[in-house]
Amino acid sequence: MKLTLKNVGCLSEAVIEPADLTVFCGANNTGKTYAMYVLWSVIRRRFSYTFPLIEQLANKLKEKGEFTVSLDDIFGKYNLEQSFSDAVTQNLSNLFGAPKKLFTQAHVMVALDNDSLRRGLFHSEISTMAPTNEEENQYLRVILNKDSDNVKITLTNFNIPLEFSKELISNILIELLLVHFSTTAFLMPAERGGLNIFYPELDSSNALNIALIRRIKRDYLEQSFLSNNIVVVQYAEPIQDYLNFLRKLPRLEKGETEFHDIAEGLQQDITQVSYHIADDGTITIKPLGSKVDLGIHLTSSTVKNFFGLWAYLETIAKSGDCLMIDEPELNLHPDNQRLIARLLVRLVNRGIKVVISTHSDYIVREINNMIMLGNDFQNRGQMEKIWGYDLAGSERLRVEQVAAYHFEEKQVLKIPISPEYGMEVTSMDNAINRMNQSNSDIYFALQDAIHPVITPEFVAE
Repeated sequence: MKLTLKNVGCLSEAVIEPADLTVFCGANNTGKTYAMYVLWSVIRRRFSYTFPLIEQLANKLKEKGEFTVSLDDIFGKYNLEQSFSDAVTQNLSNLFGAPKKLFTQAHVMVALDNDSLRRGLFHSEISTMAPTNEEENQYLRVILNKDSDNVKITLTNFNIPLEFSKELISNILIELLLVHFSTTAFLMPAERGGLNIFYPELDSSNALNIALIRRIKRDYLEQSFLSNNIVVVQYAEPIQDYLNFLRKLPRLEKGETEFHDIAEGLQQDITQVSYHIADDGTITIKPLGSKVDLGIHLTSSTVKNFFGLWAYLETIAKSGDCLMIDEPELNLHPDNQRLIARLLVRLVNRGIKVVISTHSDYIVREINNMIMLGNDFQNRGQMEKIWGYDLAGSERLRVEQVAAYHFEEKQVLKIPISPEYGMEVTSMDNAINRMNQSNSDIYFALQDAIHPVITPEFVAE
């Protein structure tokens, strides 16, 4: 999949092709979060759209109860790629919780690899679309026929309105377009530390009313006296999604995912606490070796910032997900920045795609170390043992697993990645070089002032 963003926020143009590990680097206010949020919206299918062919298909379905459509018709006869791109673009104002006028010149193009798409479609023979898991409440069933390259859609509930069936079929087509990519995405925003503390106040038991008020304020501000007199905080959708995750946590089973061991390692090596979620949603922690329970508001910023990652790994994480973290280095000591980079690479090698936006030279250099360890060379095992890398190889990276992008003023450049040294982030290197040079200049100027050089005077005979 390739995303092209034009005039989105401060980005004039950006072309992003995600890999198993995708790294966004660059100065502040260059659009990294804009790109991450748009990518999240695509993976999460956070938009609705009625494709041009749906009217005909929905009528057939309502009349006959089923229909069969060929992949050639889906991918050849109809320009689903353009329709898909339009759907993502039209959702930008909702995605960012901002007025539509800010995105009148914006456009997002989603390019899909049809060959990969076809291969991905038949990874599973049968897919279902239903409101619940109960057979009697299913709306549609989708059967992918491997032998004939056909998609058969069957209506199992004839009582649904025609407009709803159109929406369901459109959602099926969106799933078909993205079936070869991640099934879902979990995004940890840069605001996560505060959200973990204040989410009960920020959330509402009546989410429908809050969503309605937000829509009124966004779209009808000039027309509604009511909305002018109600103060509602505007969140981007990924932030609201993170809040919803926190709200549901008490009802989620913990320690049930295949990534429980990595969640345990996060507690042992980085946060050095054990987390606990009460039935009422209260988050407490216990420092390792202590018997005292503390509210999360009493803990360090590191503990606050990584609660969400621990909770995700313990409850809903699964292979095929996309984990997205805006600035994973927040409040971390350099040693822990290196450890979090290793943890993320272990997740990549266990089947979770990872996207990060970072200002950390420590994280970038640690990723480079693991790219170099991805080469088969003499004494590799010895180097891993000396520097504490996993001897089983879970912290090695191949070049083809990584994509990196440097965000500059209004543009984005893809960073070349070498198996010999990894990626070179020029803005970070330049900043470090300037700091080193200024340090040397100031030091030697100070030494000259403290210890002036006395030049002997020679008198001619």
